[in-house]
Amino acid sequence: MFGPGSQQSDIFDHSVGPLLERFVQGDSCVLFAYGMTNAGKTFTIQGNKEQPGVMPRLVNAVLEKMQTMGISGAGWDLQTTMLEIYQEKIYDLLGKKKDKLSIRDGNGRVEVQKLSVHTISSADDALKLMDAAAGRRLNLNCL
Repeated sequence: MFGPGSQQSDIFDHSVGPLLERFVQGDSCVLFAYGMTNAGKTFTIQGNKEQPGVMPRLVNAVLEKMQTMGISGAGWDLQTTMLEIYQEKIYDLLGKKKDKLSIRDGNGRVEVQKLSVHTISSADDALKLMDAAAGRRLNLNCL
């Protein structure tokens, strides 16, 4: 657990960075923020221009790793989904509808049905999607 004086880089280096090698080798990895309202989850994930959060740092690290490995643009796509579980209901934060989604076990994998998938090619792409998701969260919380 990180205290209020922690830096975004500390959180990334100790919690997210170690998963990068496993991720590019094909392991499934999940970045999950959980906690009370106003605990700082959104800032930890998204950050700001001066202190990028773990997600923009991760996108940059993955894209750099793909470049280093020579797989950037070689039939590989970096894709993201963003969902929120609110009052035990699942919402697609980047989808066109406000429909509640359901979880299914398919082929040994847990999947959120009809969750939209978006391709990203830069940290800026990821930030735009996070901004869109943040706006969507505000609207969903008013339902």
